[in-house]
Amino acid sequence: MDGQEPGKILSFNERHYQKVLEENRHLKERLKELVEIAKANERIQEHLEAVERKILMSRSMTEMAKNLVQELRRRFQLEFVTLCLALEPEDVLWKVQKRPRGGDRRLPPYLRLLSVEELKKALPRVHRRPHLKGRLKRADGPFFPEEISSEIRSRAVIPLWLRRRLIGTLNLGSTDPHRYHSRLSTDFLRRLGCKISLVVDNLLVHQRLLEMSVRDQLTGLYNRRRLEEILSKEVERFRRYGIPFSFMILDMDGFKGINDRYGHEAGDWALRHVARVLRENSRAPDVVARYGGDEFAVLLPHTELRAALRVARKYQRSLKEDPFRFQERPVPLGLSIGLASAEEISSAPPEELIKEADRRLLEAKAQGGGRISSSPPSGPESREPP
Repeated sequence: MDGQEPGKILSFNERHYQKVLEENRHLKERLKELVEIAKANERIQEHLEAVERKILMSRSMTEMAKNLVQELRRRFQLEFVTLCLALEPEDVLWKVQKRPRGGDRRLPPYLRLLSVEELKKALPRVHRRPHLKGRLKRADGPFFPEEISSEIRSRAVIPLWLRRRLIGTLNLGSTDPHRYHSRLSTDFLRRLGCKISLVVDNLLVHQRLLEMSVRDQLTGLYNRRRLEEILSKEVERFRRYGIPFSFMILDMDGFKGINDRYGHEAGDWALRHVARVLRENSRAPDVVARYGGDEFAVLLPHTELRAALRVARKYQRSLKEDPFRFQERPVPLGLSIGLASAEEISSAPPEELIKEADRRLLEAKAQGGGRISSSPPSGPESREPP
């Protein structure tokens, strides 16, 4: 070219040109992949935030588990989802939901409660990262109910950790044997676990505070304030719709002797023992509470006086059949019971029913203890022997 210095002339190189085109094509494809990944991550984040909002609206532990399971199944096309929660034995949520002799109390199949040690033993040795496995055997851990384990061909168990503390596991199951396998990336599962851990822990803390405000810390039963709130509602139902109910106050015979002879630790164990006997021999709708000191109270919805008398006798009989023991020795312990029914208070305030049951309890104690004092719907007052 005229006027062009020889060193400035660029020759056309076909190979180099094609190489640059190929690199640009790869860069364009990679950029497209990154955009798709970013969009997928954005969708995942939106789904996770929606799940978080939904479970934060929950009012109880079981409702939280229900919302979590439903949202994860719907938003991520998951077939089987369960939640295991790790609770310490002294946790108020454990006392409320677990029966004293084992087993979950009215828990849905997708929510499972275990002690922290039980859950750690069920997890593999390296239990901080998601665990992927093939076909589920019936005895292969507590993560899924036995009735669905035969349908699961692959699973993912995601440990939920927060502040170096195991709070549970989120368990995903599939009928597809290739859905969860050892070569699968666990990035999404880790993110899911981290998100769920924080939300679940926050809700459990809130639930513990609520339960502690209405529960007796020693026995796990309702406290007096909560009992009186429920009693007021039951009185209102009786006045509006005529639905019967009965109310009893129970006092432990021999409790002072236990404290004097064995100390207050034995007295605490005696209170727990009686609380367990009452709880195990009550129906789901019945309200069992620690009323104060060595007194308990039981509200029996939809129960007339004659049926309530049978329940009171059942409490006494069950305590005899399952006596309190301390230091491997049986310790004498009985129940005196004052019983009243809604029909007796007419239009009087709920406090009158409590006073009537308390008055009859004093009569039962005055008769030597171990008795049931009540008034039938008609006729003179009766005192039922144990």
